[in-house]
Amino acid sequence: MGWEHIKHMLFDLLFVFNDDVNFYHHTFDTLLSTVKKNKNSLVSGAIYDPITREINYGGFALGNWFYPLRLKRNKELKENNLLDTCNMNALIIPKSILLEYGFLSPIFKHSTADIEYGLRIRKAGHTILMTSQVIGECSRNSIKGTSAEAGIPFSEKLRRFNSIKEQPFLSRWSFYRNYGGLFWYLNFWIVYI
Repeated sequence: MGWEHIKHMLFDLLFVFNDDVNFYHHTFDTLLSTVKKNKNSLVSGAIYDPITREINYGGFALGNWFYPLRLKRNKELKENNLLDTCNMNALIIPKSILLEYGFLSPIFKHSTADIEYGLRIRKAGHTILMTSQVIGECSRNSIKGTSAEAGIPFSEKLRRFNSIKEQPFLSRWSFYRNYGGLFWYLNFWIVYI
């Protein structure tokens, strides 16, 4: 909804973020210096867990040829840190990309919306980078209340998995069909089996 409101306004870059991230004082300096070196690219901020000190948000590399959507979290801090897709916990998007490819797809209500956006932009030939410095901290979401919670019956696990917060069937179908590679259909069903 916010994109529909601002898309006709004058700006060069859009900063999208999650409200549970604690940003550092150098966040924008780091993001903008990365943008300046890499024009017309998405730039995702490296965010780490304050307890484990591991990077838990920023971006991903695709999995193998059989299961490309088994995403591997990028945990490296380096210059020219290329990603296959990104999180939107702290992301800079150039307006030129937004005007050409739009913003989030309406089929993805929560889960995978940011990942799908990154995959779509990469498929179009644009670069996605993660900052070479940590720009903030955010704890991983708890598994309590999710389909991964231990001790819940299968019916509840399935209900939670298909909820808007996780992976509703039609969103998951679209995601796997468009980005899941040659064996997308098989990989789509594996989680249910």
